[in-house]
Amino acid sequence: MKTVRTYMDINEALLEQSWLESNGIESFIPDELTASSVMPHVSVYSGIRLQVKVEDFEAAQDLLSKGGSDISESALFEEASEAPVEVPPTESKPPKDLLLFGVAAVIVLSAIVGWAVSMLP
Repeated sequence: MKTVRTYMDINEALLEQSWLESNGIESFIPDELTASSVMPHVSVYSGIRLQVKVEDFEAAQDLLSKGGSDISESALFEEASEAPVEVPPTESKPPKDLLLFGVAAVIVLSAIVGWAVSMLP
């Protein structure tokens, strides 16, 4: 595999990977797991590599140099907004189980702290 481009944003790398694969070029992002699992504001130090087979390298460079995918965010939103989906109204109530869990957690933590304090000399 040979690195055809390096990105600082995993979403850009995934979009370009999709563009390559839709044009018949297999690609691989070896840094995908690392880039997807860290916080969004933390980037992979060396960048996110998009790799292709050595024999596909020139074709991938040509395809990406022509501007990559033609899909823009505005086009995606325009397409999605053509057929709005109606969502029925729902009642917004706090879950009772979550409240009970919170109360139980406070009681258990209080007992642990009380035990730890009693163990002090």
